[in-house]
Amino acid sequence: MSLEKMPHNGQMLAAAMTERRFSTSQLGRAINKNSTAVNRLIAKPSIFAGDLWTLSTALGINLLDKLAIQHPIHTPSDHEKALQQRITDLEKEVAIYKDLLKAK
Repeated sequence: MSLEKMPHNGQMLAAAMTERRFSTSQLGRAINKNSTAVNRLIAKPSIFAGDLWTLSTALGINLLDKLAIQHPIHTPSDHEKALQQRITDLEKEVAIYKDLLKAK
């Protein structure tokens, strides 16, 4: 298994700030930091999960989700599992109906 390079968290933050039209000073005020501290976060390849949580809340965008989506290992959510089970059940039902139609 090859190890994928982790996305640069600071670049992800900068992209989210652009998307939400936040300046460093605006985000700094929202998280009680100065713009220099925000610039340091943007420069960091890795940001603590607690900080990502705070930044997500301030920006109104889920940075943790954006990071998780990029992870090479996908673990289906309970909702995805339920939908997949429903598809399987419906496929079985369709097969039964097809068999009934062939029998006529």
